Amino acid sequence: MARTRGTRFILLVVAAFATLALATAPRFTAPAMASDDCPAGWVALTYDDGPIGGRTEAVLDALALTDTHATFFAVGKRVARWPEVALEVARRGHVIGNHTWAHFDMRDLSDAEIRSSVLRTDVALRAIGLHPVRLVRPPFLGAGERVANALEEDAFLIEGETLNPKDWMEDVSASLIADRVVEHAVDGAVIGLHDGHKFYDKTAEATVEIVDRLTDAGFCFGVLDPAGNIVPPPAGDPRYRIPDDVRVDEMMWVDYLMGRFA
Repeated sequence: MARTRGTRFILLVVAAFATLALATAPRFTAPAMASDDCPAGWVALTYDDGPIGGRTEAVLDALALTDTHATFFAVGKRVARWPEVALEVARRGHVIGNHTWAHFDMRDLSDAEIRSSVLRTDVALRAIGLHPVRLVRPPFLGAGERVANALEEDAFLIEGETLNPKDWMEDVSASLIADRVVEHAVDGAVIGLHDGHKFYDKTAEATVEIVDRLTDAGFCFGVLDPAGNIVPPPAGDPRYRIPDDVRVDEMMWVDYLMGRFA
């Protein structure tokens, strides 16, 4: 996809700066309540490492085929590279969270680098008109007390996962991915999948099978709310209107770089 002038501006300014102001606290997802319509309870599909053109759309199409909504944890530099794809995730009614700027293990970063990585990603999403939840999934699930302490002064929350079928591995088939999820699914499970890896086609295929089999087993699929709880997919809200095209709010980046961002 062609980059807009505003998108190029993002890439230029964020490459030159890495300072911050942000926070987070460790948390666990509370199980959703079972009901007559969902006798086995609620689970959440989540996808990491996107957006990437051609890959994320395949997963979005699989979710659309099953009329299912999910939560996507976006990598900031990929939002800057593929803003149209990030917008499409939101247009289709999915929730977007934060997967840091460049997918480095945050345990290997300084406190300042940790905060910068998360804040820049939040700015990249909001600068194109999106409304991400303030949930951060650390790459490689690398958190711990120091990472949490580095982020604790602001309102971001660390969001993990409870079920990881390792869909990113080359020798794992779509059926095996689905089997691993279905065999271990329980009420409140947060399923960790990936839309940004090179075997995305297997993940897309597995998504359809996971939804079909777990639905037959009595589960419902929800999304993560700002507190990290599994809730039914949100209804349309005019406050969260998604732009029709990419129009970067460059002043948001200026405020960030000048330390005025809140």
